[in-house]
Amino acid sequence: FPSYGGMCKDTGFCELPPPTVQQCVEGSGDSVSQCPSMVSEEEAVSRFTEFDYRVDVRSDEEWEEGHSNISLHTPGLAVNPAVNYQHLWDQLAGAKEDSKILVYCKGGTRALSAALKLLRYGFSNVHSLHSGGFPGLAGRIAAHSQQLTSDSQPSKAACYIAGGRNSLCPRPLPISHIHSRRAFNNRAENMQLVDVQTSKAESGVLNRAVRVPNKKRRIKKFLKTLRKQQTLVLYSEEGDAAFSAAKDFIKLGWSGEIYFVDNGGFEELRQMGF
Repeated sequence: FPSYGGMCKDTGFCELPPPTVQQCVEGSGDSVSQCPSMVSEEEAVSRFTEFDYRVDVRSDEEWEEGHSNISLHTPGLAVNPAVNYQHLWDQLAGAKEDSKILVYCKGGTRALSAALKLLRYGFSNVHSLHSGGFPGLAGRIAAHSQQLTSDSQPSKAACYIAGGRNSLCPRPLPISHIHSRRAFNNRAENMQLVDVQTSKAESGVLNRAVRVPNKKRRIKKFLKTLRKQQTLVLYSEEGDAAFSAAKDFIKLGWSGEIYFVDNGGFEELRQMGF
């Protein structure tokens, strides 16, 4: 995990004062090279699956009004340097210096301020949602989700943006969220890990995981053994195969909660101790 001042030490940031929000917006000043990349709402939605972390820095009240269930919430990061640092570190556990991070708020200013702090902490691939925020994102996401209602073969990107709110979509479970949300672990009583690797790995399957090849007959047989209150978490060598298998589970009758592990797979989960 990057330490405070890592970017400063490695790149000479300390030689210049950090840029202000205004300087980053205007692209002016000697320190403008230290500004985060600024993206539009349209670009943020189209690249939603690419980011390792999505950090919402709006207030608790704004979060309660509506939020993305695949984003991390760190209120106060933009305005108070003493607020929620430990909370942020806990949520970004496992992050690397070059992890892709998208920061957003309601209008853009707080996101840019928070993104500047993340750069100072040592992260090098930070993006700020500018000239817009969650309300605009939510509108685009809602419009995108409505398109799924008549689509029997939704894309992974569409399901990722919908956040699992559509019955045709399994829910995305990025590796970054497994790092930060310890409820998804192999000790959860109602969770069933399902190995859908296309070819059985030489090292076997994860502890407490059940191997179910992505074949209709095997899936139907497996689904008969489950309780509806169980949560299925499907993994494979990588996210695309897990997503494809999760869609097949839904088509064959599974109506309970179902997630597909994305941005990683068997090897990453094994290294995390599953």
